[in-house]
Amino acid sequence: MNPRIKLPVGLFNVSDPIVLKAVDQVQESDLFIRPLDKGNSFHWVFGHITATRYGLAQALGVKASVAWEKLFEYGVEVVDRSEYPSLEEIKAAFLDISGRLKERFKTVTDQDLEGEPPFAIPGVEKSLAGYLAFLSYHEGYHVGQLAYILRLHGGDKLIG
Repeated sequence: MNPRIKLPVGLFNVSDPIVLKAVDQVQESDLFIRPLDKGNSFHWVFGHITATRYGLAQALGVKASVAWEKLFEYGVEVVDRSEYPSLEEIKAAFLDISGRLKERFKTVTDQDLEGEPPFAIPGVEKSLAGYLAFLSYHEGYHVGQLAYILRLHGGDKLIG
């Protein structure tokens, strides 16, 4: 593995079991509840994490997508529940793209990492290396949201 991505890849590896533990604990009745009617629901956050991983895979040249990616983009309006994929569909996609990313991470070159990111992130190196590093931080932020939302609904701690 390219040494430039060891840390962010390690952080993705830390996230994997925590996300799956949260998904396995959440109650169906709690999936679409939005904290204070303004925050994101557990379902949306998990879909967003998964869709973001697909975006990273695409940026790294992996031909992978899911039909529902746009439902989980930053800033989108909430739509009727019936338009969203099921939790099991998102989980299957999460497992699929996580495995595909792990394989791609093994072959990433310095030239790949110098590539243009899909969008610029203020304060972050304007390259795929910077984008990858930012997304590991971004995912940690959302994993914390999953943990918090789960606890609000009476779930167990995810860590510790």
